[in-house]
Amino acid sequence: MGATPFGYELARQFGLKIVETKPGLVRSSWPAKIAAVLRLGGRFGRSDRKANHHAFREKMLITHRA
Repeated sequence: MGATPFGYELARQFGLKIVETKPGLVRSSWPAKIAAVLRLGGRFGRSDRKANHHAFREKMLITHRA
């Protein structure tokens, strides 16, 4: 369902309420001198977050900018 609107179209067919979506990517900048952070580029792992009394467990991908 990911990158296409298929999941939303399917939900609408069943009369389900669609909540407005928001971007899920978050940019974080680090000083280039932190070599340990630069070595993490291309790695991924699990990310557990809490917000507004809701818990989220998602995958996190670390990228880098050359």
